[in-house]
Amino acid sequence: MLTKNNYHSEVNLDDPSPKSNEETRHFHCSICVRSQCNYELCKLQKCNFCFVKLHPCKLEDHLSICLRAPTRCPNLIYGCKAKLRREHISEHLPHCPCSLVVCSCVWCRNYISEKAKQSLKLVAKGFITSQQLPSSEALDVKMALKDQALLKKFFQCSRVCRSRNCNGINAGSLKNTDFLDKFSESDSSEEEMKETARKLEKRKEPFRDAICVDVIQAANTYMSLATVY
Repeated sequence: MLTKNNYHSEVNLDDPSPKSNEETRHFHCSICVRSQCNYELCKLQKCNFCFVKLHPCKLEDHLSICLRAPTRCPNLIYGCKAKLRREHISEHLPHCPCSLVVCSCVWCRNYISEKAKQSLKLVAKGFITSQQLPSSEALDVKMALKDQALLKKFFQCSRVCRSRNCNGINAGSLKNTDFLDKFSESDSSEEEMKETARKLEKRKEPFRDAICVDVIQAANTYMSLATVY
């Protein structure tokens, strides 16, 4: 083990090995810890920011950790263009405009049951009134009330517009809700049932005159009677 007293006696830093100069310089710099080194192949230089003395081959690595070296904000990929010393980053981040944490998940703005959907439609169209809940500081309650308000606003549009602007799970973007068509004074749940029946009849139309249709209808009737009795 090399001690402080015999370090330079065991390793002669000023004695170049028979290897090439590049390899010798790399070997020398990897073990050199002297601030007053006289090695000619790689003379010491000062860092332009913290003025510490080190070999030039170490400058690039040093700049990546130098506390006084200027660097970009870690939130550069999010739009922050600030350039500051590395030692000031911890003071900058709490006030950085790009430090806001935004959840990338889309909240599931869906109703819990078909009955809840019909009730929400009646509330949205003014047929019944809902009880106003007191304001709460709980995040999950606030987000649930916000999602419910968005769904109510969504149900104030006609069914055609709702089908055009959403899927079956998420109400989607409602930024154009104010410009959508107005709803009709009826419960659109009946419209949806009629639309489903119409699509089913349209699928059966090519086979309307086929014998298999009568067989299937008879089988369905038999199964219905079997479940009743």
